[in-house]
Amino acid sequence: GLPIAKEIVEMLFNDGLVKVLFATEAFAMGVNMPTKTAVFCGLKKSDGKDFRYLLSSEYTQMSGRAGRRGLDAKGNVIIFLTDIEQLPHIEDLNKMMNKSGENLESKFKLTYPIILTLLNNENFKIMDLIKKSFSENSRHSSMNWFKEKVKQLKRHMKDNPINCKYPNTETPPIEDFFNASNKLRREQTNFLNEMDIITRLKFPKLVILLGKNNVLDLGLCLRYAYYKDSRNPIDLRVFVMSSSRDRGKISIEFESASQNVTAGNDRQTGTFWRFLDVRPAEVFGFLDTKVDRLRVKTVTLALNQEKEAAPELISALQSHRERFLADPKKFEAQLIALDNDRDYYYNTELAIMEERNKVIESLCRGCDLQAQHTEKHLKVLDMRRDLEEVDKRMKSENQAILDELAARTNVLKSFKYIDDEEVPLLKAKIARETGSLLISELIVENLLDNLTVAEIAALFSMFVCQFNSRDENFREEEFSD
Repeated sequence: GLPIAKEIVEMLFNDGLVKVLFATEAFAMGVNMPTKTAVFCGLKKSDGKDFRYLLSSEYTQMSGRAGRRGLDAKGNVIIFLTDIEQLPHIEDLNKMMNKSGENLESKFKLTYPIILTLLNNENFKIMDLIKKSFSENSRHSSMNWFKEKVKQLKRHMKDNPINCKYPNTETPPIEDFFNASNKLRREQTNFLNEMDIITRLKFPKLVILLGKNNVLDLGLCLRYAYYKDSRNPIDLRVFVMSSSRDRGKISIEFESASQNVTAGNDRQTGTFWRFLDVRPAEVFGFLDTKVDRLRVKTVTLALNQEKEAAPELISALQSHRERFLADPKKFEAQLIALDNDRDYYYNTELAIMEERNKVIESLCRGCDLQAQHTEKHLKVLDMRRDLEEVDKRMKSENQAILDELAARTNVLKSFKYIDDEEVPLLKAKIARETGSLLISELIVENLLDNLTVAEIAALFSMFVCQFNSRDENFREEEFSD
């Protein structure tokens, strides 16, 4: 028979008596038969649904046959394609040859017949099967790594404390400051992205900006732009500048890197300036303060020729900014309430005001350790997320199987396959024999009594037919009819 013939060919090949062997993937992948040269006549294979390129692990395993230990200094791998159209793109070829092997994943599934069979077995329980599954074995083999990772993360958190100079606080003030700033950003995004709100502003307006590491600075907002189909429909064009206390550079940076930037410096004053687009999340609030020495002509010029308008904008913004940096709290009373009518957006603006107050009143505002503690707090947040992820991975696979078991057990109880004590009933025997709850229900509910033999055969064929929807003669509309 065929097995004997295959064994003879393998023996002849192993003894070097077969010079050229045309083999299937099964031979190339599963048998230790080294050769001097491996030739691929194609790089695609069927996965049951479509044709795909070989996975990296498949290509490595098959091409690894080339090179006989003790006989060849190196092996040869030839990709022999007769049609130029079969040649893969360089990215696909690189992925196939150089990508690391795919991770093994458990395919273990708890089916109803398995559960019913094991419930009927006194010597081998369901939990015994789960413990022997690949996923559970993999989880246990990784447990030491998980535990070591948890220890390492906790040690890092302990070794990097935030030593605040205000020791009477239960938690470091930077944590509350950071949380308030983040909530303010979310609320401002929802609020200012509404056209009904942004159109209530008359530009130009002085604006307090909330930059990276929650740095506050004063700028001048010149206009807004609206992008209808964007996730972030509102952009605000602002002018920011440096001063003598900034040591020649602009002190505020933003999380969202603007691509549309005009920058320069005024040689007479040594002031650096920048026009850029910011998002609503980077707006702390608008001020109801008149900008001195700012002519309409300058504003119009700034909308079209920003560089030419910069010197006068510096002159107009400078005094306001110096006063703001000296005492930001004084400017709180000048923040504009955009929803004075107390309509749909009133509660949102109240939430914004509450978070603004937390930021302004925070002990971290103006503290010389703010930037350092913010950086440490971000690292702590990363470590907390890593801890959560490790904890989740330690529990997830086993928990998923247990959840699936509980859900399927409840189904079996509700359809009377097992009783409340999980003892199999009569219907369970039928389901075990047929391998399907659906077939069992058809039989037990006598739904086949009025069907002919041919109709029953047609009905049951759907449980065994391997239908190929890619058949060129298949038309879905006819099938659905």
